[in-house]
Amino acid sequence: MAKPSRVWGQDDFKTKIHGVTHLDTHSGLNRQEIIRRFVKPGTRLWLRSEPDNPVDPNTVAIWMDREGSLGRVKSYKLGYLSRERAQDMARNLEEGHSTAAWVLAVTGGREGKETLGVNIRVRVFADEEQPRRRKWGRRKVVVAVVLVLLVVCLCLAILTAEGALASAVMGTGL
Repeated sequence: MAKPSRVWGQDDFKTKIHGVTHLDTHSGLNRQEIIRRFVKPGTRLWLRSEPDNPVDPNTVAIWMDREGSLGRVKSYKLGYLSRERAQDMARNLEEGHSTAAWVLAVTGGREGKETLGVNIRVRVFADEEQPRRRKWGRRKVVVAVVLVLLVVCLCLAILTAEGALASAVMGTGL
């Protein structure tokens, strides 16, 4: 199925994440704690429509991924787009348009305004301008290079041990 080139609504906009004071039922953590610990300007986000949401079938959730221990990726739901933005965005996601979203600023968190907020930028790409996706993140490339180096070192150690064993055997006349 070919993707339409028309993007519904604005294709590039700034907004805030709604629902940041609620519990993230996916991870069991309070969203304020997730924001406090993991969210900073530049954090990459992803959008997912929730057509089965009982409150609004046009709901669009905003998620972030964070690499945890042993390279496992943990996903956190930070909140939602506003209803006004979500209607067009849900349609764009349903039609297969790619999106890019990232954090512009974390607001609040000071005396008199303890609640944190998150300002984001969202971009929707028409079919002809789909962004190229990296297949490997920088961290995965580093891990792959380290693994290759470990294998090379192991092979050299084995060859060195075999050489030492051969020398010892030859030196004893066996």
